[in-house]
Amino acid sequence: MANEESLHTLEERVGRWLDALNLDLDYRVSASEEGNLVELKGPDEKLFTDEDGRLLLAFQNLINRVEERHQQPRVILDVGDFRQRKQRNLGRLADDAATRVLKSGRREAIGWFNPYERRLIHVHVSQHPELGSYSLGRDYEKEIFVDLKENIPPEAKADYQRKRDRARG
Repeated sequence: MANEESLHTLEERVGRWLDALNLDLDYRVSASEEGNLVELKGPDEKLFTDEDGRLLLAFQNLINRVEERHQQPRVILDVGDFRQRKQRNLGRLADDAATRVLKSGRREAIGWFNPYERRLIHVHVSQHPELGSYSLGRDYEKEIFVDLKENIPPEAKADYQRKRDRARG
C-alpha cells in the first residue's frame, strides 16, 4: 500500500504529464491492493481506449518506469472502467477455451496477448483445477494456450518456475 506522500508525488507527476501532452482529462489518484490507482476521466479518454487500450498500457508502462526509479509502488491506470470491462471479456474468453478443452481434451490456442492480459487469463484459467495455461513467444505479446494440466509441456512449466523464482528475488 502507498503512503500519502507517494500518492501526492504521483498526483503531481500525472498532472504534469497530462498538461505536457495537452490532454483534457481529470484524474484521481488513490491506493489499491495492487498499487497506486490513477483513474482518468474526460473528453480525451477515448484516446486511451482505442485500439484495445494500447495507449493506456503504454502510458501506464511509462509512469511505472519513472515510479520504479523513485522506488514508488506500482501504478495502475484506468479510464472509464476499461480495466473492469477488459477483465470480464478476457474471463469469458478463458472460460470458453476451458469449456472446449474439457470437452475435447485438446489444447486450445486463444490468441496473442500483452503481459497484463496474459496475467488475467492465467489467473482465470488457474481457477479450473484440471486445467492450466501457458504462454509461448519471446516478444511483448505472446500466444496463450489452455490445456489439461497433464498435457502442459515441461518447458512451459520450467519457464513458469523461473519467472516465479525471479519475482521472489
